[in-house]
Amino acid sequence: MFLFFACENEPIDTPDFNQEATIEVDSELYNLIRRVAEVPENDLDTTKVSCVKFVYPLTIFTFDDNNAYQSIHMLNSDAEFSALLGQLTSAQAISISYPIESTLEDGTQLTINSNDALKEAIDNCIKDVLLGASETLINSCFWKVVYSEHTNNTYAGALFQGQNGATNFSFDDTHLIGSWSPLFIEDELHLNIHLNSEDATSNFWNHDWIVTYLSDTEMRLDANNTSVILRQFCTINQSCVNTGLDFSICHLDNIEVTEIVLGDHTSCLLDAIYIDAISNSPENITTTYYSTAADAQDQTNVLDELEPYVVADSQITFWLRVENATTYSIIPITFNFIFC
Repeated sequence: MFLFFACENEPIDTPDFNQEATIEVDSELYNLIRRVAEVPENDLDTTKVSCVKFVYPLTIFTFDDNNAYQSIHMLNSDAEFSALLGQLTSAQAISISYPIESTLEDGTQLTINSNDALKEAIDNCIKDVLLGASETLINSCFWKVVYSEHTNNTYAGALFQGQNGATNFSFDDTHLIGSWSPLFIEDELHLNIHLNSEDATSNFWNHDWIVTYLSDTEMRLDANNTSVILRQFCTINQSCVNTGLDFSICHLDNIEVTEIVLGDHTSCLLDAIYIDAISNSPENITTTYYSTAADAQDQTNVLDELEPYVVADSQITFWLRVENATTYSIIPITFNFIFC
């Protein structure tokens, strides 16, 4: 963790400033500092920029668009710093009194005497924290490929379990091991996947994927005009493993028909689906089942998801309508009946 100390200046009427020591509002450095100041002191969320910790008081000067001195601010807390940054217009600039001294984790002292040095320190710190947080996040628990209307669903239901840079991949009867390596290129997070095989599965996954976090437990991977969405699970319902939108139901060979209760599969289906504007608030959604896509669209002939549904064929498709107050999605669900 960096600890920043700023010298407390005596009030002066007409200060003389070096133009190179100003930071323009909306500049990259300005926004980095603002993000730092907005982190509460007791916020231990490592996905935020919390590794740079200002030690108060700070002396901050403001300037107009002609770089003329406007005011001096003595700041005593992150809240005051954040409030000041939020009040400034894009035409204004700020200055930080140098030197800024830093105590590194190993106890060594680092002194920063320029905006360039400060920006480099903040950039490096941010990347270290984000990469560390990303390694922890990406390597924790399981990641399940979920169905989405706007992504590739070839491997919906597949599972990755990453640990120490390695991963175990499972999909139906396919089980592979390989490398699972998060990295940063500039400020862009990548996940480099390499499964140790030479087949269609490895050809699909063996890429350097760009990572976009959709929520605390969901991320989208993009590579070569292909997108997939993964959702994190720290416990796995074994009845949901290796199922995307296809379910295998045990069919006794001495029974001609099979009964299924659609509602028994709802939780697994919701685990396996990502729907824009719906997935992040599952408590507000409703689900209904239909025999045809047209019925699902018109919301007619709703099937009772709690009653047994008799099936005589080896395969059948139902239509699941998932909706909240503002949007909905209709998704085909296939059940395969196998002898066991």
